[in-house]
Parts: sequence; structure tokens; C-alpha cells
Amino acid sequence: IVPYYVMVAVSNYQEISQTYTNIENGHSFPLKYYTAPFLVSEVTTAVSIIPSALDAFIHYFGDYPFKDELYGMTQIGYPHAAIETQTNAIMGGLTSGWQETMVHELSHMWFANSITNETWQHIWLNEGFATYAEALYYRYTGNSSHNDEAAYLSHLKSMSYRFESTRTLYREDDSDFTSLFQYFYYHKGAWLLHMLRGYINNDPLFFDILKSYAQDAQFKYGHSDSETFREYIEDKTDMDFETFFDQWLYDISFPNYQYNYMQAEGLTGVTLMQTQGSDPSKPDVFEMFMEIKFNFNDGTNRIERVFNNKQTQTFYFEFEAGKTISSINLDPNDWILREAITRNTNLTVDPPPFRRWKGTVSDNWNLSANWDFGVPDAQTDAIIRTGAPHYPKITGDVSVKSLTIEPGALVEHQEGTFTIGGQFHLKSTHDYNSSFISTGGSLVVEPDSVKIYQPISNPAYNYAMSSPVSGPLATKTKSGITGNTYTYYNPLNNFKLMADDEQFEPGKGFVFKNSAPVVFSGKINRGTYIQPLIRSQKGKGWNLVGNPYTAAIDWTQLTNKVNVDDSFWLFRNELGLYGVYNNPSGTSVNLPADPHIIPTRHAIWVRVNIEETAGSITFSPSALRPHTHNYLKSSSAAKYPYIKLAVDFNNNRDELAIALIPENKYNEASYKGSSKYFSNNSLYCEVYSLSNGESMAINNLPLLQTISVPLGISNLSKGEAVFSISDAQLPDYTTVVLLDNHNYELTELRSGGNYSVMLENTGKQNERFELIISQSSSTATEDIKLDETNNNKMPLMVFSEQDKIIVLISGLNKARYSLYDLSGRMLEEGELLNNSRNTISAPGKGVFLLKLGGETGSSTYKVSF
Repeated sequence: IVPYYVMVAVSNYQEISQTYTNIENGHSFPLKYYTAPFLVSEVTTAVSIIPSALDAFIHYFGDYPFKDELYGMTQIGYPHAAIETQTNAIMGGLTSGWQETMVHELSHMWFANSITNETWQHIWLNEGFATYAEALYYRYTGNSSHNDEAAYLSHLKSMSYRFESTRTLYREDDSDFTSLFQYFYYHKGAWLLHMLRGYINNDPLFFDILKSYAQDAQFKYGHSDSETFREYIEDKTDMDFETFFDQWLYDISFPNYQYNYMQAEGLTGVTLMQTQGSDPSKPDVFEMFMEIKFNFNDGTNRIERVFNNKQTQTFYFEFEAGKTISSINLDPNDWILREAITRNTNLTVDPPPFRRWKGTVSDNWNLSANWDFGVPDAQTDAIIRTGAPHYPKITGDVSVKSLTIEPGALVEHQEGTFTIGGQFHLKSTHDYNSSFISTGGSLVVEPDSVKIYQPISNPAYNYAMSSPVSGPLATKTKSGITGNTYTYYNPLNNFKLMADDEQFEPGKGFVFKNSAPVVFSGKINRGTYIQPLIRSQKGKGWNLVGNPYTAAIDWTQLTNKVNVDDSFWLFRNELGLYGVYNNPSGTSVNLPADPHIIPTRHAIWVRVNIEETAGSITFSPSALRPHTHNYLKSSSAAKYPYIKLAVDFNNNRDELAIALIPENKYNEASYKGSSKYFSNNSLYCEVYSLSNGESMAINNLPLLQTISVPLGISNLSKGEAVFSISDAQLPDYTTVVLLDNHNYELTELRSGGNYSVMLENTGKQNERFELIISQSSSTATEDIKLDETNNNKMPLMVFSEQDKIIVLISGLNKARYSLYDLSGRMLEEGELLNNSRNTISAPGKGVFLLKLGGETGSSTYKVSF
């Protein structure tokens, strides 16, 4: 029990006894009130607010600390008494005029009796919390949603003693007991908590902190002090509140703001100035987040949030074209303890420390009309925005403090010395790159000031890239690549792991995975680079090279390609396939407009002519072109590999999904799928997979080398059903085949194929189809001929399954097999059954060659165990 508030009251009391039950936690305990007999009726009416006050405080602060006892109040003859004696508050009155005091003393059960300030120096932890609880009571009870901000703020703004400007909230000398309980500690303490809510700017987090603090075993039924409370909220928010507490707890006064604003050149500048007066004991600056409300002539408004930490500070904002400001309100929601804010039209609004390119007139860098607020110089930052009618060309000496080129924007440096004193940022999005074309003159910028950004949209994908910078900073580690990074090695047809400090080579491609954006720093590549190329028996003629520049290059302008096929292959992550450009015919597949353009930082595959053993490709700045597209984007990242199978029927599509969970993570209980909910709509052919006899819309399965999934369909009308893959993120070299067990037809779907079947019967057909997802099969060059009417129809499929070789045969008569080891020794041979699943036992671990023959030809498969 709290020992400093103990009291015995004796009188001819009449007890008013009730029971309180909380709907949130179900706790129930007695309520007892002691008053004079002649006041029973009036008191009974007045104390009717206590259950709703308990509802509010249990909602905000958690369980009532003394729920195993009771809550009560006792009226005494001293008219000014209000003391939070534990579980039974002493009150000078219990009639309606005392209701706000009743709320205050009730909240002390949490903050004073359960958590007590360590010393009276921290009295605000008792009285400030209890006074703030009054505002929360009005917020909770003000409306049925328990979020009446107007009632909450109205009560806080009624606390006039918060404006005391000569004392600190922390009471250094607490020896004089008679001066402890002054309204200043109540009111400013409540406002400190209100400002803390605004500073955190996250209501769920703030209210969670209030509740967890009140219930934390570190404090409950114990003590706390100001620094411990500060450390507690810092731990919960991962924010630094040292300055906040220094200025509001340990320092005096509060801020006085003046402001002015100016709207010009597409920007609005707002200058804030704090004027706390000439008293040197008052802080010059209160560092706070400030909300600025912009009211526009069209009746709309917008609130922006800035951090004000200087006595005079200007902030800049950009609004949509045509938005004219009619007025501004600072701190419109009253998050700061302050005086009234006034506009001072004599306050200077300085132009911004940056200049933004408009390009409305021409591409002339030195023309003032092309910039917001004039041409930048060595003391100002330059920003090149996307969407300008013209982009700047530098043809003479130019100096800027820093340069930022936004995604989709371009700067061309043709002549002169271009000096960037600070940082050089080339920004990118998943779809667009910024471009810097430097074909002449000299560039002066520190290598560690260069920041070239490449977002990573899907950490599961391999990214084939080339570095636009070189030197000691151009390494995987310094670029923020945490995953393994590889270059391709043609003689062995494999990928070589790069060392962490191995420098990127201009014009050479590399492959990596990463979970975070990549930022290249170093010396920007501006020269001519020759990449030697190799053709070997193992690697054939394939070589991985890349665009070494900060802008796109035109393949047709790379004129010095020696012994190289005049084509390139570029993997498109968003499609999951290669785009190919053939220069002799000017033909491309899977590439959009301007297919001959290779975007900045992209790696490409090239091939040495079949009759040569070596070649080279020369990258030259003369091939640089303005182009901002980016093929390095990926479709949205999924947690695990997946495939979506679609069935189109009467122009309506139904889908199922199969997620493939890594085997070391998978267990059926943790990764339960979602059952199929049938619409029984005759316009659809509904498709589902089967798992343990259950129809599944989403089936989560372990990611094995080969997995076979039984499928079913449900159709209430007849018609044509077309099966296809609508979306997939699968490991490389995965084959997806649909097997129709009615006619044993095999259709390969991964390459964009589909399977069409006429449904002559209605109803459900469980296990008619089978989806085979395999990472284990590969074919040689001589293939058994496919059905000329359907290139995706497969006469056979080969894959490994545990210690078996599985051969599915569809429409291939007189099929035979021969099994060899890699030395060419035949291990086994035999016949294969048509329209069947054939199983061949593997001779053991290793790699084997399986030769299959039939009436239409033969194929050889490499199978490994």
C-alpha cells in the first residue's frame, strides 16, 4: 500500500454499494461510496460516471490495479480535499460539481498508487498523468467510437497553468511539501504527454506505450522517475527523446512562433521563426515537429509535417499545378504548447538552396528561364526533374554544389569542365533510370560522392548487371550487395564467385541476388572499354558482358564487334524469359520499342561466332543514347515460389494456386492451404487441386525436385476449357507439364503453352488432370518430333523421382530405352509402354544418359541423382 496517503474517516456515513463489470476483460469488483445520508440521492446520480471512467481507463491503461479489492470514495468535511488514498479516494464532495475531480482521483489508482513517482521531484508523473487522464476520459466518453478528439483537445486547452514560463516541470527542490501540489505540474505534465503523442505521430503505438507502461512489472506496484520513463518510450519507439525531455521537462518556457510564406516558381516556401523573447534563461529553440496546413482557393487543404530545429528555418513544398494558397495554419491540431501563432509579412522567405530544372525554353544549362529561381552555382544544389520538355546540355564550364538526376531525367555533358562539389545522385525506380551522358570535357567529382541507385524489387530473382563505376569503391560489398555475386567463366561453362573486395570490371556482367537496393559509388566510367570474348567446347561462345555507362547504349552503334554474332540476349525479370535482338534483320522478341537499346547497368549475353575461338566487343561513349527504360524490374516479390493455373471457359477465368515451400521449412500444419469454395456458376469451369481428399483453391506443398499435383474440375455446362499458366515465380529450369489422364496427353505449359479440351460431360471430375512440376529433366539436341499441330504437346517426359527415372509416354508407339553411364557403357535397355507412366530404377548415384527411341526419332536425356 502507498504509505504517504493513509486516512481514517469517522462519521454517520451511508454506504452506496454497486458492482462494476468491464466488458473488455470481464473483471468485476465492488464500488462503494460513503456520504452523508441526506446526500445519497444526489451522490448516487453523480457517481454514475465512475463505470464509464473505469471503462475508459481500463481501455487506455489496462487492468484496474486493485481489481481483487474494490474502488470507492469517501466524502469528508474538508471542502477542498481530494486525495487518492489507495482504493478509496478522499473527496471534499461527491455531488455533480465534483465529477471531474472524481475522474482525476480514479486515474491515480494507476498513476500514483500502482506506479509512484520515485521522489516528489517527479511529481508530474503522478499529477501530469492523472490530469492527462481527464482528457482521455472525455475522448473516450465523447462519442460511441471512443475517439472524440474535439472533447479531448478542448479539455487540454482549458489548462491555463501550462503557460507558466519561469519554472521547470522537473522540481529540483522538493523539500517544501506545501508548494508541491500546484496546477503548473498538473497542466504542463498533461501537455507533455499530449505533445509526446503528437511527436510520436503514431496513435496505436502511443496508446500501446501508455498501457504497457501502466502494466509493466518493472513499474507496477513500484516506482518510476522521469529518466526511466524516457528510456522506456525510447525503447518502445526506437526514437531519441533526450532533447524533447530536456526542453519540456528540465527547461523553462515554451515557444512563440511567427511565420511567412511565398508561393513562386512552382514552389511554396514557408519560413518559421521562434521568438521566445530576450530572457537569456529561455531556450532559443524548441525542437519540434510542426504541422503546416495549406488551404487552397479551390476549398481543399493539405497538411505537411516538418521538423523545426532552428530559430529561423525555411521549408519548401511543391503542389499540383493550379493550386493557389489562400492561407496557412501552423500547428492546426495544437500538438505544441505554445502562444498564438502570427504571420509576419516582413519575415524574409529565402529562395531554396537548390535549383530545379524546368526546361521550358531550351536545353541551355545557363539560361535562367530553364530553372526555378535561377541558374545553380557552386553554392547551390541542382535537381533535374523528370517530365521536362527539354533536358540540359552542358557545353562549357559548370559548377554546382550537388547534382540529383531523377528517374527518367537526363543530363548530357558534351564539353567543358563539369564540377560537382558535393554528391552526385543518379536515381532509379523499378521502371525508369536516370541518365548521364558524358561524351566530352572533364568531370570533377569525388568517387565516394557518386551515388547511383538501383532498386531491387524481388530478392528471389537473379539480377544480371554491369557496374557504371570503377575503382576501389566499385565492389559488391561497397555497393551494398550482400548475396553471392558471380561472373560467367566460359572455358568451364560455370559461374565464378567474386571476392568481397574484387573490383567490378567495366563492360563485364555479373549476377547476384540482393534484398536491398544497390548503390554504386566510384569513378564514373567515361572511356572506351574492350571486353575479350571466348568460345570453348564447354561454354560454346557465350559471354556475359554489360553496359558500362550511366546511360543507355545503342547496339547498332557499337561498330567494333569482332567475331561476334550481331545479336544480344537480355533476361527480363518481369517476364521470366529472355528478350533477343537480331541486328541483321532488325528483329526482336520479348523486347519493347527500341529493342536495340541496352539500358544503363544491364548485362547481356553475347556469343562468339561458331567458327572462331575468340572475339571482342568494344564499348564506346559514341554509342550512348538518351533512354530511361529499365528491364531490371521484377514482378512483386512472393514469399515462396508459386504457380497459378488458369482455366478459361466461356470467356470466364478461374484459377488455382500452388505455393512451393522449401522442404526444410515445410510442415503441413504450419503451411495449411485454403479450401476451394465453389461458386457453382455454370459460366465457369472451376479448377482445384486435391490434398488428402480435400478440394483446394490454394495448395501449399513442399518444394521437391519433382512434384505431381492431382487436379480436378467442376463444370455445370458443356464447352471448351483452356488451361494455361497465368502467373508464376519458379526456380530456374523448372518444367511444368499438364497431364490429361483421360487420353494421356502431355502439354508443356511453362513456355506459354496451353491445353484445350472439350468438356462433353458436366459435374465434378476429380483427378482427371495432373500437374507435374519438375526441376530435373533436360534434353539433348536430337528430339523426337512434336505434334506439328500443337508444339506444346509432348510425346514423352523424363524426370527423376527419388531413386527412379520416370518416363511418361503419350502417343509414342514401339518406344524403347537404353541407359548409359557417362563413359558410354550401356547399363540397361528395354521397352516402354505407350500412354503410360514407366519407371526405371537408377543404377546408383551419379549422372546417366537415357536414350529413348520411337517411330518418329530419338532423344537423349541427362538424368542425375
